[in-house]
Amino acid sequence: MQPIHDSWTIARSAILTHQHRLAVTANNIANIDTPGYSRRTVRLGTAPETPSALTQTRTWSNGAGVQVLDIVRTSNQMKSNMLRQQLSDTSGHHTRADALGSLESLMREDDDSALGVRLDAFWNAWSDLSNQADNVGFRSVVIQRGNELASHLRSLSSRIDGFDGQIIGGSPGNYTGQLASDVDSFNRMTTELQDLNRQISFASSSFDPNALMDRRDVLLREISEFADVSVGSDFSVTLDGQAVVSGDGTVRADLEITDAGPPPLFALDGTAVTLSSGHIGAWVDVLGISTVMSDRLDLLAVDLADAVNRIHNSDLNPAGDSYDLTGQRCDWNFFTATSAADIAVNTIIYDPANPMQMNPSLIAAAGSIYDDGLGTTGPNTADGARALQIADLADATRSALNAQGFGAFHVTGLTLLGSIISTERTLGDNGDAIIGAIEDDLQSEIGVNLDEELMDMMAAQRAFQAGTRLLQTVDEMMQTILKI
Repeated sequence: MQPIHDSWTIARSAILTHQHRLAVTANNIANIDTPGYSRRTVRLGTAPETPSALTQTRTWSNGAGVQVLDIVRTSNQMKSNMLRQQLSDTSGHHTRADALGSLESLMREDDDSALGVRLDAFWNAWSDLSNQADNVGFRSVVIQRGNELASHLRSLSSRIDGFDGQIIGGSPGNYTGQLASDVDSFNRMTTELQDLNRQISFASSSFDPNALMDRRDVLLREISEFADVSVGSDFSVTLDGQAVVSGDGTVRADLEITDAGPPPLFALDGTAVTLSSGHIGAWVDVLGISTVMSDRLDLLAVDLADAVNRIHNSDLNPAGDSYDLTGQRCDWNFFTATSAADIAVNTIIYDPANPMQMNPSLIAAAGSIYDDGLGTTGPNTADGARALQIADLADATRSALNAQGFGAFHVTGLTLLGSIISTERTLGDNGDAIIGAIEDDLQSEIGVNLDEELMDMMAAQRAFQAGTRLLQTVDEMMQTILKI
């Protein structure tokens, strides 16, 4: 009877084992379109034999059947790490390209209000005045064009400040509070990761929580899009060498903005960290480039004011004095400026608070005071020597502007910005292609393949049928023995 009993036990193990195998295959097929799902495979092995008084006297064994040793969740950590790194880099490139494209739109104008057009109009007004220095109308045009130019520079500066304010402080716009929002999203996701690590660590002592592991992989990819984190073999997460979430979920640190900047500064539990990619790292770069553009605009505005004032103001002009329409020696500036944000026509010439109080006679267009140069006749009202010198600044190169003219310096800045945007877009597009290739490769390894699952299902079905047939045969043998 013992061999029949052994056969019955073996048949039973085959039926139960392949039932489990079919259930795992069915679960794979059911989740074929579930995002982040990793294929499960059944690892089979021989069931352990239990000695008995009878078998201990044998020198051989019938075997004890088959059993499920493990249900393995397919994974490839090396490729997953590659994917996370590429996601971090690529999301950073896209963020930089999009945000800097908006900054470029704020600064680049292709119509009559462009900075280059304003500069040309300003220089042309001085050129016209040099030919008719005693013409009050031409003097008024110089003031008008100077005010328009200064106002435009202030507007450009304000646009950059507004762009920064959107990202940092939540000012209305396309990127309202984006930096703080992305940091909040990062912290929210790391909070969820901490909970997942805690649950997985607790459950792993009893079973493999595969569904939780799938969700963790998806979450780690999402976190990588925000910052260049590193993931350890125990699924602990670090940022710039500082712990963000521990592998067992007992420790988590909030990412904090310690200084909004620009540039913004960050810390984890009081320790400063540097972010170089992902959405958050990209905002650091965007604000840095925005600062450079603002600095260039300030440099242009201050040097423009300095160049004009060194001709207009006798106290600053080493080549000689300058005179206004009444023959008075000029010791005042045409522009006042400490940056692009505050450049303006001197209020003694034009006060925007009292726009009807324009003083065109105070423009210093003359380089001599008397008509005959001997001091015997009245003011040399027709002398436009200083006006011509200022007009000639249109073609001058400035050492402070890298040996470029005012308009060329501004265009160069926009060209450099456009080049950065183009590079970031190209890197982003290339990154998308790399991500697609890695995902396809990874999916082919860990994803559900319907053809493979159907073949496995048929194999399990045949094995189940064979076990059932074996059990039926054992039962028939038992019936025959009982009849005897």
